[in-house]
Amino acid sequence: MCSRTVTSIVTKRLTFTVEGDWHHWLCSIAVTEKGVKLVFHKGARLEGPHRVLSGSGRHLREPPAVTALGRPEATAGLVRDAIVHQADMPR
Repeated sequence: MCSRTVTSIVTKRLTFTVEGDWHHWLCSIAVTEKGVKLVFHKGARLEGPHRVLSGSGRHLREPPAVTALGRPEATAGLVRDAIVHQADMPR
């Protein structure tokens, strides 16, 4: 993450944003009964060459845990893209 990144617990998840813009949060770490997952708020806009995200909702996408852990360069690329596209959607 970059030096402008802020973290907080939001809806029981460790959530990351840049410069305190919580409406356009970047990603969060969710703990569920099935395990831990990394969730990208605007993941539907992030699908790039790595093709590691799954999900069918309007906004949220997540990489499978095996992929997120096994392909750190792809995961880091998604975080960088999330920062670039943080405010792409209107409020």
